[in-house]
Amino acid sequence: MSGRSSQHTPADRELIESVSARQLVQFRDYVFSSAYIKSNAERFLFFDWIDPVALRNFLGSHLSVVGDEDAADLWGDVSARELMDFRNYMFSPAYIKTNAPRFLEPDWIDPCALRKFVDSRPSVADMPPVHGKNLATTALATQAIKRDSDVEVTAQLTRGASRSSSVALPDGIGCENITVESTAKLSRSSIVISSDAIDSDDEDAGLIESDTHWEDGFTSMAGVGRFRVTKKVTVERIEYLPDLASVYPIFRTPTALVIDLNDPKHQLTDPRTNDLYSLDSLVRNADNDAWSWSAGSGTGNSTADVTFAPGEDPVTCRRATADCRGVFTCENVDSALLQVTRFELDPSSRNAVLAAQAEMRRKDGTTSEHNVALFKQSVVLNMKCMAIESSGKKCQGAPIMASSKGSHGHYHFMGCSGWTRKFDKGHQYHPIPDNVDEHLLAKALTGLPFSDDTSKDTPPCTKFVPGSTGFKQMFCPHPHIVSGVAVRSRIVRHACKTKRSIYVPVDLSIRKVLIVTNGVGHNHLMPVLSKIPLAAQEKYKECIRAVGGVGATVAKVDNAPSTKQLLGGKTPAGFAPGLHSKPAKAKIIAKIKRQLFPNGTDAAGVFSFYLNGLTKPLPERYIHSYLTTPDGGICILTCVPYLLKLLDNPGVRSFDDDTTYKRIEGKMNEWELTLFAQIVARAVSAARAYINRGSTDFFEMLFNELQRVKLMVTGKPIPLKAFVQGGNLEIMNSDMDGAQILGICRSVMKHNDPEYSGIPNDTPPEQVSQYFVKICWRHAKEPVHDFKSLVSPAHYARLLDFVYIKRKEELTEFSTFVRGLGIKKILDWWSHKEMHPWIIPSLVKSQSRISTEVWDTTPSTTSTNEGQHAWTNSLTGTGRSLVEAITTAYDVDVAVADEIKLTLKTG
Repeated sequence: MSGRSSQHTPADRELIESVSARQLVQFRDYVFSSAYIKSNAERFLFFDWIDPVALRNFLGSHLSVVGDEDAADLWGDVSARELMDFRNYMFSPAYIKTNAPRFLEPDWIDPCALRKFVDSRPSVADMPPVHGKNLATTALATQAIKRDSDVEVTAQLTRGASRSSSVALPDGIGCENITVESTAKLSRSSIVISSDAIDSDDEDAGLIESDTHWEDGFTSMAGVGRFRVTKKVTVERIEYLPDLASVYPIFRTPTALVIDLNDPKHQLTDPRTNDLYSLDSLVRNADNDAWSWSAGSGTGNSTADVTFAPGEDPVTCRRATADCRGVFTCENVDSALLQVTRFELDPSSRNAVLAAQAEMRRKDGTTSEHNVALFKQSVVLNMKCMAIESSGKKCQGAPIMASSKGSHGHYHFMGCSGWTRKFDKGHQYHPIPDNVDEHLLAKALTGLPFSDDTSKDTPPCTKFVPGSTGFKQMFCPHPHIVSGVAVRSRIVRHACKTKRSIYVPVDLSIRKVLIVTNGVGHNHLMPVLSKIPLAAQEKYKECIRAVGGVGATVAKVDNAPSTKQLLGGKTPAGFAPGLHSKPAKAKIIAKIKRQLFPNGTDAAGVFSFYLNGLTKPLPERYIHSYLTTPDGGICILTCVPYLLKLLDNPGVRSFDDDTTYKRIEGKMNEWELTLFAQIVARAVSAARAYINRGSTDFFEMLFNELQRVKLMVTGKPIPLKAFVQGGNLEIMNSDMDGAQILGICRSVMKHNDPEYSGIPNDTPPEQVSQYFVKICWRHAKEPVHDFKSLVSPAHYARLLDFVYIKRKEELTEFSTFVRGLGIKKILDWWSHKEMHPWIIPSLVKSQSRISTEVWDTTPSTTSTNEGQHAWTNSLTGTGRSLVEAITTAYDVDVAVADEIKLTLKTG
């Protein structure tokens, strides 16, 4: 818990400790989400979390801005180091750790006390933090100080001894009771602890730095000399590893590997049992060779007393011995790639295979014979007929080339031999691709060679199958031509004689393991580093939580500033090679989301959110309705009440509503009601609904519910000026979706004031639309564009201008003109407009009951709505589960409400 990180250079520490506390807080809030900061408060007590490169970029990019003035005053312009020293001076280490969230915000700072403390730094502020490694124990501190200055220091190096008796307890800090005179007259030279004193380990005496190359980049220490590990096992060398390795060598001389797993990052809990993972399971999990070993983990086939280091007492361990299962390959694999005897971690054999595989991919599809062999293997041999005879018997036919009339140069297709004129339904069928030669395909299907020699043979294969797959993959996926014949190659196993034993202490408090092998080198190449150790998985999960699990994607997590911070400036792949795999990272993200949404991410999961939200005060609710219909319809209405109130703002004269299909995967769609708020000059999504039906009755229910929520939030119905007194909304802009338009027309009349509006309550919905609906003219003109090639330029121009008809007589003339064209496509288009009495009045100004002034001064497009769709997509992503779509939209809508409030407050 020290304020320093071993990753920080002296220059890094100088930068971090000199930057102002306010800037450091701004940097923290820029990099990490607020939810992550709150749930990981203890992480931000000190400086270990800081990536100096990112901090320098932040300071140089002018991203640091002054936020809340009161908070800025409290943080002050003191340096981060001064503020940390002040905190450590005022509070005990135990109090700081227990109350870590308190120190995320500046409320704990008494400015007067801070000012006195900073002014008195020559006498007290040079004290290092009294916590963590710097003063891990009083005894250790005493030893270090005695060595450096022969000053007697006892358990008084605590909070009580470093503070004047006149200083109140933490909850009572204030200018009136702070005295910072000459309390704790200890100079830095008398209390600083030498890093040599802390890091030195007497057990390391006699150890040398090992020359073993580890793929993970760490260095091991070695003890050379004959040493008895157990009664039956003696080695000539011990390697002490500081961490788990991704691959282990086979030592040519008898060697024991001792791995220290005391680091807290290895104390991981198995969610299936709620117990810590066994130590050998951690080894196996990180080992990319693990799938080659026959034994599992957590068990043993015997026990032995093991001595881990010279001079230590033996420890009873369980022993698990495993055989290497070797490697699985295509039976036609290049024999040169199998000529391996692997002791050291030499990647040359692996690199040779990777290069050969790249060359093989380069040659794929470069010959007609190869294309035919690939089609036969990937398509023909996998065809299975699913046709069922009238008797209920399944078709037993096989794939055959059947004649066709000719398509794309082919006169055959792949059909079923079971097809007859009487049994002609449901049989398998597959067209022959353009790049597959029919004559060569006929040879391949009958087992005839493409040529009389081996000139068309494919090169030796490079397919190596992971041990985790083994014989689960029975056939090689690559096409092979052997002696001119297209064949399907099987997967075979090459046995390996390497063995190893892992010794794990029975006492679970002893967290180290010992590994020995039989000294026989592997006969197969080094594995690709594809595994993600549990510790690396947990670290990536932390990156996901820092971004926010809701709406997280691989790209979003990998590119987040917080990810670079948490991974020590490395990319995920640089942190752990297995994190190069996008599917693997997506799997980890999916696991986090399952934890976040235990009730699922579909409508059922949303329902639990809805019920939880009902316990909140109305202004804080977001999901206001969860409605279902007998036919399986679902309508989930959401809004931030503050944004819904904008419908009553006098500057809002119109709104748009439309459905968007991109944000949600599956059958649910998002319906969005948007407006343009003149008071802040920005578009706003005032409400969203998530629906899976689109009938008029369904939209009537949706608008009824919107009216109910509007009345609940504001005490007033939707303020449509034509229907209710004091209304400000003159127009609804829509596309040509009749269900939405007629649905709102039905709903509006339930709140109509006929004495004010002059509109009888029994007015049909088709006529109600004339008072407030404008259909975006683009939706009427789009079909007209298809008519350009069917008519003359003059007629085409007249068709486009029909929305500008000024009198009823002109409308009759236009109808006569269209019918006179005699073109079916155009007649169908116009018949649709005439058939529905609500369309033309909503498209043509002269036919509407909306006044000319209102029509001319309100939008004639749904651009606000379309723009909001795209804007929301850019912030939340697309193809989301329903729960993610709603929760990410919530974040967006709350942020918009906060921004509008801030704009109105600050101007």
